[in-house]
Amino acid sequence: MSLAQFTDFIKKITTENDNPASDSSGTGAVLQKALGNLQGSPEQKIDTVSQKLSEVAKSQGFDVSEADVKQYIDSLRIQYEINPVIAAMADTYCSTSCHFGSLVSAS
Repeated sequence: MSLAQFTDFIKKITTENDNPASDSSGTGAVLQKALGNLQGSPEQKIDTVSQKLSEVAKSQGFDVSEADVKQYIDSLRIQYEINPVIAAMADTYCSTSCHFGSLVSAS
């Protein structure tokens, strides 16, 4: 499995048809349906997000495991906690268009 493959997948879905992944077309529709109503503890949410993103990535030919997604989320959380510039950018981006926002700050 590959973290680099997951990064490529994230790049693809965030630029698909020049629309963010939250748009209601293409992969965005699949992700909205899968992630639209996350419930449970932060750990349960991370598990659900990891599972769904891994499934969607695999369905599009990317070799991505749930562990890759969790590693990616964990790296975002670490950067958020140690780098104020990253934290400010993430807060701005994630408050409007990112499902990872609640995961990065949920610990």
